[in-house]
Amino acid sequence: MSKCKNMAKYSAAAALLWAVTLNVHAEEYTIRRISLDEFSNRLPAISDTGRIIWQAYKLGVSDESSTIEVHIHVNGETRSLTITEGNAAASLEPRIRDDVITWSAGAVGLMVSEQNSILVNPHFPEDDPRHGVDFGAVSGDREIMVWRNDDTHRVTSDGYDDANPSADGNLVVWQRGRRWPFGWEIMLYDTVPMQFTQLTTNLFYDKGPRVHKGQVVWYGFDGANYQIQFYDHQTGDRRQITDSSYDNMVPIIEDGIIVWEGYPTLNADIYMWRAGETLKLGDNVDEDKNPRLWKGQVVWQGFDGDYFQIYHFDGTNTTQLTNTRYDNTHPDIRDGVITWMGFVDNFEPEIFVWTGGPDPVRLTNNDHHDQFPRTAGGRVVWEGRVDGVPHIFLAEPR
Repeated sequence: MSKCKNMAKYSAAAALLWAVTLNVHAEEYTIRRISLDEFSNRLPAISDTGRIIWQAYKLGVSDESSTIEVHIHVNGETRSLTITEGNAAASLEPRIRDDVITWSAGAVGLMVSEQNSILVNPHFPEDDPRHGVDFGAVSGDREIMVWRNDDTHRVTSDGYDDANPSADGNLVVWQRGRRWPFGWEIMLYDTVPMQFTQLTTNLFYDKGPRVHKGQVVWYGFDGANYQIQFYDHQTGDRRQITDSSYDNMVPIIEDGIIVWEGYPTLNADIYMWRAGETLKLGDNVDEDKNPRLWKGQVVWQGFDGDYFQIYHFDGTNTTQLTNTRYDNTHPDIRDGVITWMGFVDNFEPEIFVWTGGPDPVRLTNNDHHDQFPRTAGGRVVWEGRVDGVPHIFLAEPR
């Protein structure tokens, strides 16, 4: 393992510091609710291509009449990507990259795409009964689903619990449960040439896989601690990125750069691996967590001794973006925009966005929770509560 270098350089002159009384410029954005009235909505995500997805739940008079679906908003319209009946058919963990959407789904009950009453498994031949499968005929464990170009495919068909999917291009990765005490394994499916690869084989826990441009990362237990693992599907290169006496967890990868949370003490620090070298990005004595990565830049929340603040690593230097008397958490970065949630009154969070100017823009100013923002293409989505019901909101620059 390469030597860990600390690249944090805090510049007071460069830091963007503002008080609670900052100016509100939400009029620079058009804000609207995009979720459907009859659903509770959470976990929004947005792609560079403009598609927005989230998990939508509707409580029925019984479990059989309740639904947990994946909804999509595109071209100004919101619709269900899945049609479900019964909690056992829940569509969970929706994620999107570009035009590829993945989620895990309970397999009991009916679950179909809008276009198909029977889902097609392309890795089974047409004369195999599993090629076209009605979800009422298979196990109740979670299975991995992929949506491309208005076509839904079921990737897995087994008796295991398949969860935590990630997709990019032709590749889908996820963690497969082998039931206690045998832990989780990391699986990969390549749609060209329709081939499964089991990336791990051990009695430990391998979790949280993420894939980008043919490269996969996850964190796996080595018998003492969790370490960051790497696999390049194009070259076959496998390596263990970390080899420490403490846990390293929840990695993300983009363009060959890996970022994760390491726990040398009870508190986490943010680390980056690029070009074979490991960098420590934060200098806080207290906890740094929730990193997000875009084009070699990283944002995260760090505790300054009193409150969580937002930090930004631009590839060379680290800048503290906030200096408030309240917590700022769950940042995201993409396409030159940084967004986060700030607990302005130390109780209910509001949504902020910064695009490089002298001040951030405060998008919300109300008496309910606005939380977990995500951004792409200059737009921001988040979960906000209306009369106690969580809905999805979209902010677009005017």
